[in-house]
Order: sequence, then structure tokens, then C-alpha cells
Amino acid sequence: MPKKLLNQAVCSLIFTACNAVADLEGTWQGKLVTAPGSELTVQFIFESKPDGSYSMLINSPDSGAIKNVAASKVTFDENSLSVEVADLEGSYAGKLVDGSLKGHWSQLGESYPFELTPYEEQALPQEVLDRIVGRWQGDLEIPGGSSLSIVMNFNATESGRLAGTMESPDQSPQKFNMENIVVTESDISLRVEVVNGTYKGKFEGADIVGEWSQGLAMPLTLSKAAFNPREYALELATDVKANLMGHWHGTIDTPGGSLAAVFRFVQVKDYVRGYFDSPDQGAKDLPIKSVSLEGATVEIAIGGIGSFKGAMESGKISGDFSQAGQKMPLTIIKGRLPSLKLEIPADSAAKLVGSWHGELSAPQGKSTLIVRFEKDNDAFLVGFLDNPDRGMQGARISVASLEDGKLSFRSNMLRLQFSGTLEDDQAKGTLSVGGQSFEITLARGT
Repeated sequence: MPKKLLNQAVCSLIFTACNAVADLEGTWQGKLVTAPGSELTVQFIFESKPDGSYSMLINSPDSGAIKNVAASKVTFDENSLSVEVADLEGSYAGKLVDGSLKGHWSQLGESYPFELTPYEEQALPQEVLDRIVGRWQGDLEIPGGSSLSIVMNFNATESGRLAGTMESPDQSPQKFNMENIVVTESDISLRVEVVNGTYKGKFEGADIVGEWSQGLAMPLTLSKAAFNPREYALELATDVKANLMGHWHGTIDTPGGSLAAVFRFVQVKDYVRGYFDSPDQGAKDLPIKSVSLEGATVEIAIGGIGSFKGAMESGKISGDFSQAGQKMPLTIIKGRLPSLKLEIPADSAAKLVGSWHGELSAPQGKSTLIVRFEKDNDAFLVGFLDNPDRGMQGARISVASLEDGKLSFRSNMLRLQFSGTLEDDQAKGTLSVGGQSFEITLARGT
């Protein structure tokens, strides 16, 4: 299918050399109008190279699908600029006139006037900063009648610009950085690249009323709210508390395979907090919103995830885990989850202990993969996978092997496998996941 610059499905991270000159160094921005009422903010980003030429990337703050797409050819001679972008099947031709690039973007037989000027982010007025800086919270209304708590934190940098993070406490304690934050006296828009989502809203009194879009648009009204450490405090009767406190673990039988499940009830000062972990998926510290115990029947609601209902008897609870209208058998027993140890000889384990970092280039973008091999309390080797750019932490490594310099490991739940070689502090090989394979180098970190 032909790819257009205005098509949200375009996504490429193939970087190639380009040629330019120093006069074009930096970011140039313009509005590409392809039809009445249809425009797209586009940036040409030129970067110098040691030989005096320049690489050039195309980026669109309006579209996460057009992110750092490399030009395949760039020439700049006597103020005339010519750009070819093979990954977008497009090109640009123009002239540098009075500090602006004036020309046309051509794609699939169509040509559109396109002017770019040097871009520099402007500092926000103090009154706008005063209004937006702080912690905002609201409930995202999800189809089906459910909701998720959303928290957005905005702060001002020393240069007077705006930065921020977004989190969904019901789903994860992970905070995601915001990009392309635009605030005016009347409205706000922003993007969270890692989850491919956007938010647009208007200031109405003390609130921001708008929509979060992530595949579909969902209402989200935000209000300023200070952090409340007791927000997820559990009100437990004395008998319920006596029966539930501590760790519980079990295995959920899902259509895609078995998942380890951990429930934790801990005392925090004068109140109780509950947490749910899914070690196989790298999910940790998901808040338990409510617990009830009537007779032998226990009901546990996990914010934004699902619920568990079962009968308690002799240190175990047997019942069903419910999620998205589906029930899955689950029995949990009191106690900590047994060791996730990897069966590997001690001499090989010693070579693996540590944190290994690599960059994964996928069609969805570049991200950091962290592979951790650690010793647990019983001195057994255990392994975990983190992808901080995608909000994944602590996904379990199911199997690992190191023999004659050949390293392999696998995560059953993620359907991920690595196969390669290990030499000193570097592992090189192929990572296979989701039916795709990628070459990756993992370097031992700190």
C-alpha cells in the first residue's frame, strides 16, 4: 500500500546518511496543507556530520507514526534544496529565500506548496505556567462502563518550558514522559509517544475537559489534586485483616497459557495496602481497590485489571479471576511465590549475573531492552526483562542456557527468545518476538 506523509500508519526508523550544509543546521518547521481543513505540522531536522555534510530526519509533532524518518538523499547547492525520502515515497524541492525554505512536497503524483522556517520552542508566559503546573487527576471513561484513574504531572523547566509525565495508577506505577505539550490560555494538547496516545482539552473553570485518544477517543476530565497516600488504603475488619495479611500466590489458567499471580497485603503506618503482581508479564504493584470477606467468600477488586472471587479454606482461596467478561480458574495459597530459579551450572551463572543493556529497533520505534540476571535469597540464578520505554518491568525469563560461549534465554509468556554468543561483557545475537526477529547487542551495565 502506498505510504503518504499524512498517513498515520507510516512508521520508519531506518537511518541513512544524507548530505547538507551548515546553513541548514537545526530544526525547520512548517504546516503541510494537503486539502482544505487538513494540515500536518512537519519538521525537517538537519544534523552536521564530521565530513561537513548533514543527515536529515523528518518528524511530525502531530503524528506519532511519522517519527524521525530518514531522508535517503539530500542536496543543497546555491540555496537550492532537494530531498528524497524513499520510506515515504516522497520528495521536497525548494529554495532558501530570506531565511525560509520555500518549495513543494511531492508524493504519489501529487504536489503541495510547503514552506519551512527555523523552529525554536518559545517559553510560556508565567500566567500560563502557573495555571497548568502541578498534579492533575481524573477518571478515564472506558467503553463498557468502567474507568481508569489517570494522573498527569506538569512542571516548568529552568528555561520556562513545560515538561510532564502521565501515569495510570490502576494499571502500573510506571510514569511515561509527555511530548509535544502545547498550552494556551484556553486549551492544551499533548502526546505520550510510548503508548501512542494523545490528549486534547479545554480549560473550563478549575478543570480541563477533553478526550484521551488511543485507537478511540474517550472522555477525560482532569482536576488539580494533591497526592493522597491513603487513596488506595483498604478498610479491613479485624477478622478479615487477620486472615489476609501477607503474601498469596497462584497460577491463572489463561487461554494463552499459565500466569503466575501474586497478591500482597501489607501494613503501611496506620492502614493496609494491597498489591497485585503478574511476574510473567512484568506487572508489579498494581493497586487492590477493595476487599470483602463474607463467611468463607473473598472478593478482591484490582484497579483497572479485574477481580478475584473465591472460597477461603485452610490457607488457600479457590475461585475465578475475572477480566473483560472472562472467568479463569485461580487458586492462591498463603506464602511467597517460590523461587523463579533458572537451571544453569554455577560457573555459567557467575558469567551472567548483572544487568545487560541493548537497543531494540522495531517498526514501532527504538526502545531499550534490559536483561537482568540476579541471585535470589537462596543464591539461585533468576532472570528478568525490562523495557522502560514500553512500561514493562520484571517480566520473567523462563529458561536460560550458556554453554561454550553460546547464550540463549526465553520468556514463555512474552513468546520472546534470544540466541547468540557471549564474549566477556557483550552478548550478540538474534531476538525473536511476535513473529519478528531483530539483531541486538547487549552490553553489561551497572
